[in-house]
Amino acid sequence: MSVVNPVLINQFGGNTLRKVVTDKTDSMKIARYALENREELRDYTSVDTIRDNLKSFARQFNFEDKTLSAHKNRLYSLLERSFPGIDGFFVSPAKSNGHQKTIDFVIEFWHNDCVSSLSLSKFTEKYSKFCKKNRYIFNEKDACK
Repeated sequence: MSVVNPVLINQFGGNTLRKVVTDKTDSMKIARYALENREELRDYTSVDTIRDNLKSFARQFNFEDKTLSAHKNRLYSLLERSFPGIDGFFVSPAKSNGHQKTIDFVIEFWHNDCVSSLSLSKFTEKYSKFCKKNRYIFNEKDACK
């Protein structure tokens, strides 16, 4: 059994004057194509299935990657509305496990009231503990901005 592009078969033997399209004429055309090109036809293998699966996984991965980027962009947009200028606070690179200081900050201080309701010294203390717990570098000037 072989897999052949249908366009090749459609273009094969197109030198007739009549364009009769029935199942019988189509099957005869496919059979003639197979007989005349049997040397070039290769057997169907499971590699084709593996290739199809890999293509499907690649498409799915790309979709998920785009979705993740869209979610991150929405999160940063919301953060910027809640905490104007927050982008400048967190210049730490992502950890090897993928954690980012900004995301961990949002988990800890999930609402702007969690920050604005605290005095500067209380927030600095809480932020220092957050950095120590999550193994981030504590910058006092980040907390005081």
